[in-house]
Amino acid sequence: MRDSGGTSICGVPYTYEVIKKLRLLHQEIPSLRIATQAGGKLAPNLERYMYDLSVEQGWSFAVMYGQTEATARMSCHIVNEHPDKMGSAGVAVKGGHIEIDSGEIVYFGKNVSLGYAQGFNDLCKGDDNNGILHTGDRGYLDEDGYLYVTGRNNRFAKINGYRINLDEVEQALEERYRCEAACIEADNRIVILTNCSDVRADEVIRIKENLLEIRYTANIPRKENGKKDYSKIDTGER
Repeated sequence: MRDSGGTSICGVPYTYEVIKKLRLLHQEIPSLRIATQAGGKLAPNLERYMYDLSVEQGWSFAVMYGQTEATARMSCHIVNEHPDKMGSAGVAVKGGHIEIDSGEIVYFGKNVSLGYAQGFNDLCKGDDNNGILHTGDRGYLDEDGYLYVTGRNNRFAKINGYRINLDEVEQALEERYRCEAACIEADNRIVILTNCSDVRADEVIRIKENLLEIRYTANIPRKENGKKDYSKIDTGER
């Protein structure tokens, strides 16, 4: 980047985990103006790390939220401008609007795709979405209109009648212990994979001990895009 005069870094959470681990940005890059993150929830300690570096070196760090169906950004938070909103995905992009419907994030805007085409004839269907995208993500808006994403609709477990948001459990563990965690439901119990040996999940989730299992690993399974690969976590189902 120094040789080519690069001005921006764009990455998913795993990109910044690697950058932190290798201390790549502890060397000055005078041309760097902004680093942006999307593609998943950034751990609180990693967001703080990137923000502190950006302040120290004079560039900006932005956290974004989007989906391919909205080509592809729906909100943006330049953390340097509102560090008090750390953990937020920011406000809707210009021309867009975000609402919360029964806990689900719904986006309105001209950048929403027309719909899905399964074959050639579907290209003639017209605008199925009408500028409205039901994201399948869950979250809330604060009093200033800043969006906080808390998880996916399909990332809920039902354990002994209790409905548990697995993404919220992950985020709580990562924030409390400054670790990585991946949480799944398997065989009517919660399985937590983590790289931190002193994690006590009962501090963030109140269920019986026999319904909770913690496993330790050096590396959380990930997909090529850096997102956690829950399909590769051994469920140990009997």
